Amino acid sequence: MTKEQQTLIQLLHYGLHEEGEVNIYNEVNWPVVLSLSQKHGVAAIAFDGMALLKQSVVVEINQNTKLKWIGWMTQQEQCYLNQANTIESLARFYAKFNIRMMVLKGWGIKFRLSYSVT
Repeated sequence: MTKEQQTLIQLLHYGLHEEGEVNIYNEVNWPVVLSLSQKHGVAAIAFDGMALLKQSVVVEINQNTKLKWIGWMTQQEQCYLNQANTIESLARFYAKFNIRMMVLKGWGIKFRLSYSVT
C-alpha cells in the first residue's frame, strides 16, 4: 500500500470517527491523495478528516491542491442538490397519479421522511 493510500485511509477514518492515532507521512503526494479520494467518491470525508486534525499533524498542502479539493467538493454538493431536486420533483409528479417510486440507492428514504408519496 502506498503512502498516499495509507494517508487517505487514515483521513477517512478520522473524518468518520474523530478518534485514533493519525500518522501522516512527511512526503505525501497530496494531488494523488485528492485523485484517489475523488475516484472513490470520498473527497469530502477525507477533507473533513484533514480539517479535524490538529494543525501540527497535517503537513502543509499546496494551496492549489487545497483549492482544487474544495472546488471538487462544491461541485459534488451542487450535483447532489440537483439530483435531490429532480428526484423530489419526480416523486411529487408520480404521487399525483398514485404511482409509487422505487428507492434509488437510499434517495427514497430521504424523501419518504419529508412527505408521503404513496
